[in-house]
Amino acid sequence: MTKRQEVFDVVIVGATPAGGAAGIRARQAGLSCLMIEPDPWPRQKTHLDWLGPRGVEFCRTCGLGGSAVGAAEFAGVCLRSWDLSRETRVEEEGLAGWIVDRAGFEMALIDRAIAAGAVLRPEAQPQGLSLGEEHAKLLLGDGAEIRGRILLIGDGLNSRVSALARLMTARESEGVAAAVTADFEGTAAAPQLDVIIGARRSPQTVTILRSGPRGRVVLLTRELSPTPQEQFREFLELARSAGLLPADWRGQPAVATSPAGVALEMETLIGKRCLQIGETGGFVAAFSNEVLYPEMQSGWLAAETAERALRAGVLQDELQSFSVAWRAELAEYLRLPNTDLALLMPLVFNNAQMSARVARAFLLGQGF
Repeated sequence: MTKRQEVFDVVIVGATPAGGAAGIRARQAGLSCLMIEPDPWPRQKTHLDWLGPRGVEFCRTCGLGGSAVGAAEFAGVCLRSWDLSRETRVEEEGLAGWIVDRAGFEMALIDRAIAAGAVLRPEAQPQGLSLGEEHAKLLLGDGAEIRGRILLIGDGLNSRVSALARLMTARESEGVAAAVTADFEGTAAAPQLDVIIGARRSPQTVTILRSGPRGRVVLLTRELSPTPQEQFREFLELARSAGLLPADWRGQPAVATSPAGVALEMETLIGKRCLQIGETGGFVAAFSNEVLYPEMQSGWLAAETAERALRAGVLQDELQSFSVAWRAELAEYLRLPNTDLALLMPLVFNNAQMSARVARAFLLGQGF
């Protein structure tokens, strides 16, 4: 039986924020583009997520306004001590962002790519990959063979395609963090972002998102003792007692790996005719655990690299420029603050300048 073959300039694996942004940029460049999504589509599970100021600006570059993604705008950030005995609110011009429904946001971004001319193939399972001299050949579970002149891999931390390409994913890198998350519902509240910073030498943060009756708690930690689950339970007890979370809420936490800042530690994100983007390549902010903007920007830069490579005399040599491009744009945004937060935190609640610096580091990815 003859395999069905299709050929595209760019094949993107993963209908993620990275994949959607890459699809939009590829089509702007006039490249034929196929997006492959292994999981069910539309998304079945969802939760709240957020974008800082650069993410909001980037969405507008992609042609997405707040109404298109159902965004609720928050202004400023409330910083709190780990024991919740101290807090300070930082509100400055430019320190604003969006709280969004993650599934709705992804679907709006992918719809924008499709409107630009990208093709989406949902629930397509990659089974084999051949990286040849002319194409990357991706064999799907239904027998179809997809050929792309360049392959962008953004199918998550457990990327099957990265394994087929023999590329390390961010999950396999040293220094990955743990993210413990739980969703809650309560009294309807204005959109708000609370940031709780631990006093440990190793960075430890909790982010609480609120939008209407929905909320989400995210603990990011690199400490393994006590366990991330125990750290989460400790915080929940404090938060319930302080009235920060519903008193009768016990939470059903999910523990996962976060590739926060891991792109900076990866040996390479470049293979033969392929680039890793999004969470697959570790494009998550190390301090804030912000995912959406770094993912989208990595996909956009990868598509721009693909455009240059397809015009270049030697495609593979031009693909190497991806490392320079993303480091110039995202390295500062991804890395941890260059200071000891455990020593800094006592000053934050008594010094407006210090609190503003922490807020800018969290929302803008600025160093101290």
